[in-house]
This record gives sequence, structure tokens and C-alpha cells, in this order.
Amino acid sequence: DLSHMIGADGIQRSTVAVVASADHFPNRFFKEIFYQERPVNQRNKSIESIANLKDIFKSLIEKYFQQSNCPPSAIVIYRDGISDSEFQTIFEEELRAIREACTELASVYRPYLTYIVVSKRHHTRVYNKNEPKRNLPGGTSVDSPDIISTHHYSFH
Repeated sequence: DLSHMIGADGIQRSTVAVVASADHFPNRFFKEIFYQERPVNQRNKSIESIANLKDIFKSLIEKYFQQSNCPPSAIVIYRDGISDSEFQTIFEEELRAIREACTELASVYRPYLTYIVVSKRHHTRVYNKNEPKRNLPGGTSVDSPDIISTHHYSFH
């Protein structure tokens, strides 16, 4: 995830945080946290892109290897903060960086990659036709072409 701020000097900075499992048990984690600055000549570039993703992934995969004596065979990426208009560009950039990190660690290293974009800033509201003033029951799933994206696998 990224968090954005503009410093007193007018330079846009982002705090980047990436968390990874330390092993196949879901209770220990490694993290990489750093700041990235967006130079003035890149103001038109998406503020959601992570500049050093390749180096971050190399570091996290190496830490996993040190802990488990083998690299992860599958990597699941949960990504937040990507708008529909930025999705394809950021997805391609980040996927390329992750693949480069893997091949730089070992030319034959090709883990399974799953890339999931989590979007919490949507304006979709769903109501029960018969009782519009009541909330839907917990666990309600909606799978309708009127709500989900027709361009990506999407589930709301």
C-alpha cells in the first residue's frame, strides 16, 4: 500500500509498505517500508506505482528463503488503491518487476503469481426490493453483470 503526502518543499512523497509471509504459517511476517519521491518531471505518472518493487520483492523472497530454506512456490499479491483507469498500466509494471525479481534471484525461479486488486472505494449500494430500508443479511453475495466489471474478474 502507499500513503501520500506533499512536503513543505512541494515534493510529493509516498510511504510504501509491503508485507510478506515469513513461511507457510500465517502468523509471521516480513516487511519493507520506505519513502519514495516523485520528481517534478513524473508528476503525470500514477501516484500508485511503486518505484522499487523489484528490489522489495527480491528482499522479501530472500528473507523467506532464509527462514524456510526454499523460495515460495506461489506468491499472492493483494494490491490496494488502483483505480480502473490505472489498473492495466500498474498491473503490467508491477507484474514485470516481480518477474524480474524472481529471475534475478535464479533464472529458473518461476513461482505461481496471483494478483488481486482490493477496492474499497466504490459507490455501489445494494438494497432489498421488498425492504429497502433494511440492511442486507450478513454474507450476502452479489454477482450481477450490472455491478461487476465486464473487463476484469471482479466480485463485490
